[in-house]
Amino acid sequence: MPSMACHRSDRSGGRRLTWLVKSCWPDTLPEAHRKFAHVPPEDHQPSSISALPDDLLTECLARLPSFSLRSASLVCRKWAETLSSQAFYDARRRLGRLNHLLTAFSGAPSVVLSATLPLSAPSDWAPARPLPLSGLTLSHLAVVGRDIYLLGRTPSAASVTLRYDPWSGSVSPRAPMRRPRKRFAASVIAGKLYVAGGAVRTLSGGREAVNSVEEYDPITDTWRDVSVCATPRYGCQGASVGGLFFVLGGVRIVGTAGPRRREGYVYESNMDTYDAEAMTWRRRRAVVPIGGCVVASCGAGEFVYVLASHAVGVSFWRYDWKRDEWQREPNPAVGEGGAPPVRVDNALRFTLASAGNRVLLVQTGGSVCDLWRRSGRSGRGSPEGLVLVYHCETGEWSRAPDLPVAVNGAVCGCVYC
Repeated sequence: MPSMACHRSDRSGGRRLTWLVKSCWPDTLPEAHRKFAHVPPEDHQPSSISALPDDLLTECLARLPSFSLRSASLVCRKWAETLSSQAFYDARRRLGRLNHLLTAFSGAPSVVLSATLPLSAPSDWAPARPLPLSGLTLSHLAVVGRDIYLLGRTPSAASVTLRYDPWSGSVSPRAPMRRPRKRFAASVIAGKLYVAGGAVRTLSGGREAVNSVEEYDPITDTWRDVSVCATPRYGCQGASVGGLFFVLGGVRIVGTAGPRRREGYVYESNMDTYDAEAMTWRRRRAVVPIGGCVVASCGAGEFVYVLASHAVGVSFWRYDWKRDEWQREPNPAVGEGGAPPVRVDNALRFTLASAGNRVLLVQTGGSVCDLWRRSGRSGRGSPEGLVLVYHCETGEWSRAPDLPVAVNGAVCGCVYC
């Protein structure tokens, strides 16, 4: 039974949840024992917590510890509906029971794994949990409220959109993007998901840019085209701040058309800015640092943070969208003990995610040590799964527990729930 986990004596709150679960059970006391039991008046009806008004039930369940929410969602349908309501989320926020959780998902041929790191006390990652999914390639993770949306594709290159509930651990399919695409930019503005850029494989084996900008509304579960990309890009990054969708970096596919098409790639040093409310593109004068070789990006507070790669290593930047200015920030300590700088290539991948006034840098692919070995250099670095935390107010980096090996190559994001 789902409630059996609540009988553990080493966790606080277990007795409270056990009482709540038992209050939903009917009275099955044998008739032979009833003569010693208290007999209520005829006009008194036995009650349970499920008979409480919705607002009072929400207040009771909102006080459960976080580790009990997954079991509580399996007690009955009413509890599951209460835990998925906005009123329950607001009550948890008011009671100070919400936490930032760094969540990682990794697709494999047979299973999709998820792992979670609570940032309030980042001692270690929760064990990776298998999800009832298979054969998916995940490309993006987007957080809308307390829900996580996974964007990916099937082995046949069809688009897939999934909704993951971090409290119940349930996964539900959602409407796919109107056009399949790879290596695109994605971000969330005002509760809606936006994607732009990317490319698809053609029958001749080349790449064709996808020029549309799509918007996803989680309430209606629908995608729609809202604009055309100002600059067609492949391998671009996305971030959102102040109601603006920033599409950064990436490359342009250039060449000749036809059966013998020859392709070339040119880094885009400009940055496109889409105003979601006005549904128009804004012009920006400041160019992306380091010639547009943007590895990862995210929005935190009033700024856009970017990890860039160049010939002598990686650099970390902050963009002020109000002033249209770039400012260099302290570099992340990718190497250890004065190790030589590292240049990010296709085998070494990073992801940026925001958590309040913090930016999390997660190494989602490759090994720094292997990169140095291939280049004939020596040095120490994190083998794989490096997780660093940048504190925006102090400008300092700190180390967090490394990403579990089981979810290497994952898509990552931070949810407040």
